Amino acid sequence: MNVDDCWNRADDVKSLECFQYGGPHAPCTLNINNDAGAGMSKDPSACKEDMFYLWDEPITQGKNNQWAAATWMAYATTWAPQLRAARARGMKITTPFLTGGNVVVQFHDFFASCPGCSDPKSPFYIHAVAFNAWVGGWAKQAEEEAWIRDIAAALKRNHGREVFLSNYGFIGGRTATQQANTINGQLFDPAFSVLSRVYYFAAKDYGGGTLKNDLSTVVESGPSRGQTILHVLRARCGVPQAVANVSESSSSLLI
Repeated sequence: MNVDDCWNRADDVKSLECFQYGGPHAPCTLNINNDAGAGMSKDPSACKEDMFYLWDEPITQGKNNQWAAATWMAYATTWAPQLRAARARGMKITTPFLTGGNVVVQFHDFFASCPGCSDPKSPFYIHAVAFNAWVGGWAKQAEEEAWIRDIAAALKRNHGREVFLSNYGFIGGRTATQQANTINGQLFDPAFSVLSRVYYFAAKDYGGGTLKNDLSTVVESGPSRGQTILHVLRARCGVPQAVANVSESSSSLLI
């Protein structure tokens, strides 16, 4: 799941992969806005999790995919000993979270700008392809899910590695019911989606106008009525329900 404050929500996110958008409490994430210098001075040895995440949506932050490739290579060169040690203990690295337009072409451009990103022996190697996509009010949910699945399948076929849906939810939603229906859809089923991970977006939405997507929101209607979004996520992912209460702060979790 994607949240604003994984570090402050240990009980809420227990047994769930949790991604947050950079800053001093996010040692496993590089962020264009929340880390000084896009995180170039952030020591990856401080990351004790299994995944290290590159930048969220460079293209919406005034950058391009060539910038992302070049900046990753510069970062990996600067922190080569620390990254080598982290990889040795099992940490993996994602691509930047690409989105918008033709994502398949965007990843082609990114990997063309970083040949070492596809070489397991290179210090630039990247283990997982990560992209952002959403369902919304523009089509039937099943049609939107099939569209995202087809992108994921193309990326897996083209790049031969795990594919993550790194931000996902009902964009522009106004009810928790819309989010619950999205979570209970098909994309959290790897047999359908070919995705290795799906990260539900529970953080504050600064651009899409999404409301009532945080973990503590109670679902208003439908099969999940009366449950919090966190409860729906745990049930969908087969994770035991936490005893602790869910705090009111908005957050974004990776499932």
